[in-house]
Amino acid sequence: MDSPNKQLEKLLLLTGVLLILTIIVIQFSRNHPQRLIPKLSEDVAAEHQKSSLLTGSATANSRAEIPHYYILDIHEANEGQFHQFVKTLEYAKLPYTIIGERELASLKPSPYHTLITATEKLSVSQLTYIASFVKNGGNLYVGKRFNENQFNALAGIKSNEGFSQSSVHGIDITKPWNTIYEKLPAVEAIVNNSMKVTIADESELYMESEGTPLFWTNSYGDGRVGFFNGTWLSSKSSRGLFLQTLELVPQRFVVALTGVEVVYIDDFPAPFPEKWGADQTAYQEYYAMSPQSFLQNVWWADMKDIASEEDLLYTTVMIGTYEDKINASGKELVEKNRKELSYYARDAYHHGHEVGLHGYNHQPLLLGSEAIDGTLGYTPWENKETMAEGIKYMQHLLKEYYPTSSFKTYVPPSNILDETGISALESQLPDLRTISSVYDGQVAGSYIQEIGMDNRHPQLFNLPRFSSGFHVDESNRLGAVDALGHLGMVSHFVHPDDLISSRSNGFMWEQLKVEFTSFLAELKTAYPILSPYTATQATAYLGSFLEGTVSIQHTEDSISIGATDMPTPMRLLIRLNDGEQLEHTQSSDVTVYPIGDDGSTYQLEIRKVPVVLPISKGVDAK
Repeated sequence: MDSPNKQLEKLLLLTGVLLILTIIVIQFSRNHPQRLIPKLSEDVAAEHQKSSLLTGSATANSRAEIPHYYILDIHEANEGQFHQFVKTLEYAKLPYTIIGERELASLKPSPYHTLITATEKLSVSQLTYIASFVKNGGNLYVGKRFNENQFNALAGIKSNEGFSQSSVHGIDITKPWNTIYEKLPAVEAIVNNSMKVTIADESELYMESEGTPLFWTNSYGDGRVGFFNGTWLSSKSSRGLFLQTLELVPQRFVVALTGVEVVYIDDFPAPFPEKWGADQTAYQEYYAMSPQSFLQNVWWADMKDIASEEDLLYTTVMIGTYEDKINASGKELVEKNRKELSYYARDAYHHGHEVGLHGYNHQPLLLGSEAIDGTLGYTPWENKETMAEGIKYMQHLLKEYYPTSSFKTYVPPSNILDETGISALESQLPDLRTISSVYDGQVAGSYIQEIGMDNRHPQLFNLPRFSSGFHVDESNRLGAVDALGHLGMVSHFVHPDDLISSRSNGFMWEQLKVEFTSFLAELKTAYPILSPYTATQATAYLGSFLEGTVSIQHTEDSISIGATDMPTPMRLLIRLNDGEQLEHTQSSDVTVYPIGDDGSTYQLEIRKVPVVLPISKGVDAK
């Protein structure tokens, strides 16, 4: 048996060995964090992309009717409604045909056929054909008010004093039918020039604006009319309202939705300040810690909790420096950002999130000759080569820590980008697939996007954001509601410095956290089909969604659904307008979510086609 001194020596030796091993592991994790992560988010994304595509024809039935939408060609380049309607129908996978007056005269009436008009300049002969189509069982959606008193009965109008000399603002729901627009505040951005009308007693009013009837439905003969008494549907941010009011017109309405939810954290990871600014004393006093400690131990810890509670996947996009010029090489960037990259990026990857690129610095990739809002105070780049150099340094920075990873998503600073910048990105980022900017906007130089492949850059996919902020103001709430309304989609972004900027609306993080969480929960409640995606995963799903097709057939007691190359799961919204109800039973192939209390609206997730959904006649059914 060893003496006490020998035992002490062995204990000290063992303790020393363990201490050395601990130091080695810590140092290794700092210098090579990727070695301690089993799979990076890109690998997880690749597995999600391999989901099978759905293909199967709707059940053939000689008595079945196929829904169709007809848009009356207006031959006017400045009619914004026409463009918005066409684009919305394409996203929704609703079959449509653009027709002229000759085809109008021979339209076949059906409760599943709907004619859409997008101009106030309808001739008497056109309206005569339209009235006959509706009277005999077709449907009409008036997307821009027309003033023709001899057709007031068709329009569901009792009296009409003509166009108002002043505009009306906002919308008020008078007959609830949609869970998202009921909670939308009276947004000043919604501006309409309307007619001074009194609607017929039999018409059903769904919306008004400052006391003016804005949208109603009216039965005319055997058909139904939806009348929008305004001009706002020419706005890109009105597409959701168009689709959600269109659903009130045909007997049944079946539309494809994406169900995609993407949440971005811009400017993260980034070099965070060591001290609070002079205007940030409230945070210093409340939390009694440095900005770096607060962001790591409070804010980021809360953001991870929110992701877990609300079922989110973040796409973080990082910045190397906030300096205007390229003053640091790739090696220097690695050293300066060692703490942020070794902790935040590793943590993001570990939780299944994605790390994308925001920029070498926060200067948009523009030259001095390219248009930009000068009040933003940005410094133009000298040339494309300098842009490319900065991007190369950031790629080097990421690969220093995560050699098997690469940037697949890029978010332009302030959502500003031009062709020169895209060319610089392509020259340095061979794996880049997604550019996420904004869907709509007024800032000069903004990179405004539609969802889909970039025609000029076929390897790049445009994945815009619709809303932003921990404090979701009136304008951003409208953007979020519109995206839900016509795409069944959330694409929202926040910044760490939202907490200390004017975007916070004067709230502290504890208040912003509650507001942000409530906002996300509200969206998920309204659209339970929403599922979390990183930007890379969303690009894969939406690419298939845009390429695929959906087929619908109606019989008296069923809806048959087929598809060609649609992603799994396929998501739909169904609205039944004549007192019918969906006789749904949950199965491994179909999940049905009833929406609202009246039994008329449903959201579905479908994992196998074809599917036949039984329909029963309710007490109010025709």
